[in-house]
Amino acid sequence: MDIRLLSGPTNARERLQKFLDGSEKSTAIYAPSFSDKELITHLTQLCYRGRVTRILLANYEETGEGIDYGDCVQVRKMKKPLHAKVIIRDSRDAFVGSFNYTKNSLENNREIGLFISGEDIPLLVKTFELDWKNAVALH
Repeated sequence: MDIRLLSGPTNARERLQKFLDGSEKSTAIYAPSFSDKELITHLTQLCYRGRVTRILLANYEETGEGIDYGDCVQVRKMKKPLHAKVIIRDSRDAFVGSFNYTKNSLENNREIGLFISGEDIPLLVKTFELDWKNAVALH
């Protein structure tokens, strides 16, 4: 297993965007909420370049409302509670951490996360796919 540390807010946004840029096929994201406009724009650009981009949000009533995710990024809400903050890239690497995908979390808060690859990634992928299948479309 390969593990690398990200300690925010120092260059958190840049390192996450670089991680996302390494995607060749797909990005799957668990996020209680996802409101950082710059990161949404970045994901939209990747999606328009052919990378399947999916976000699973928490089932809070207001989560995702009023946010423009565009017509390419797929967004669903979990039916059960969600606190995980995970980005899975191409079903082979992941970022797991305390980061919320909000401007404040990325630019101001002390947050910690790990970039990982290895034997545990298939379980993350399997769990995401099951949750995606059972989630409801945002709009």
